[in-house]
Amino acid sequence: MKYYNLVFINHGNSGKNYLFKLHLKVSLEKGEKVFVETSRGECIATTASDSFIVDNYTAEQIIAGTGAYKPLKDVIGWAEKQEGYRCMYFDVIDIPF
Repeated sequence: MKYYNLVFINHGNSGKNYLFKLHLKVSLEKGEKVFVETSRGECIATTASDSFIVDNYTAEQIIAGTGAYKPLKDVIGWAEKQEGYRCMYFDVIDIPF
């Protein structure tokens, strides 16, 4: 039987919660800041629930009941607040010599 680790996430200004999946070995609690993959790229978000592990059948029922899009997008990491410098990448075109 296959299992999924799911969590409800709030991102953007819509106030709506979205269903995401994450690695089975990761545990999240409500209110944590994370980074998620979206159709518009990576963004910072807040967990709206604790993460929970369910079997494939239960995951399918939750997806159907919430109207989530398949395949579910991933939570890709924790958001760590930092102060200081950040990298501004060079905008240089390589010229082969």
